[in-house]
Amino acid sequence: MMSRVFLQDIIEDLKFEDLPANWNSFDDDISKVPDEYRSYSFDKIENMIESLRNN
Repeated sequence: MMSRVFLQDIIEDLKFEDLPANWNSFDDDISKVPDEYRSYSFDKIENMIESLRNN
């Protein structure tokens, strides 16, 4: 539970405009991402979301 509160605090403190340009401007055309990376990324994101739901 502590980790969830900690992560939530970090996210709430982030300001989009304060992020470096390469973090807040990205090409969201998923077709440019190689399949092996796309699959890996989605798996990790799904695991993270599931983990947050369970806490």
